[in-house]
Amino acid sequence: MAQNDPLEPEMIDMIASRTLAAEAEDGGAGGAIPVAELARRAASREGFAGLVTIPIGAIGLYRRLRAANALLSSPTAYAAATEDGHRRIVDGVEIRTVVEAHVVWLVITLKPGGAIPAAIELLGADGRIARLPLSAPIDGVIQFGLGREDAAEGEAAALLLDPATHIFLL
Repeated sequence: MAQNDPLEPEMIDMIASRTLAAEAEDGGAGGAIPVAELARRAASREGFAGLVTIPIGAIGLYRRLRAANALLSSPTAYAAATEDGHRRIVDGVEIRTVVEAHVVWLVITLKPGGAIPAAIELLGADGRIARLPLSAPIDGVIQFGLGREDAAEGEAAALLLDPATHIFLL
């Protein structure tokens, strides 16, 4: 069986129709974000401004399309994730969190000679998405903190702490 390019319009239409069928029957197809816009952004490096929520029926479509063009895609953290942080290693890149009282630190250790991401996108199991710009690495490490009590950063910190959050490096 031939492999289809996940970015081909016919493939996008097929995936969208399958993942949104249940919502369409309830009259809520697409929610606040039109499916065509969702697919266009997922298939490019363009993100959404601020914290948005993907309709639950379209999360699978968004996840597959975003993973197709991301530098790295990590669907879950190790089972040993704790409240003090967790770690993921994908294709030689380590992503870990360190939790302090009011700050969640994100530490990304890149593999030598690998691509340098410009942003990180967090996709929660409930469809919430947060996208954060990344600074240039220093000695192969990108590190920054998110205030847990800060209104803007708190949502992203909560997503980062959830081991089920899908992480994309873009």
